[in-house]
Amino acid sequence: MIDDVKEHLADRGFTAEPICLMDLERSLPPGALSKVSKSGHWRTLGYQTDTLSGTMLVAGPETAAPEVIYHLEVCPGGTRFRLGSGATTLRRE
Repeated sequence: MIDDVKEHLADRGFTAEPICLMDLERSLPPGALSKVSKSGHWRTLGYQTDTLSGTMLVAGPETAAPEVIYHLEVCPGGTRFRLGSGATTLRRE
């Protein structure tokens, strides 16, 4: 597993290997997603870091993006999950 993710979670009492889900283009309904910015849709955006890559969902407050569902696999012994979110301001020059 990815060492930096495992180390970050270790102080929270997790004992199992973390599972990173980075394929948010699987969110449902598929009609709520778009590869381009579009009112009423989540935009799918590929990303890559030094250790991870995947697809995130992006929408601003004015987009009016609908609710989406992402099915998680059931894990024995209970499950904890984290969902990352953030706000950024793009500056164009």
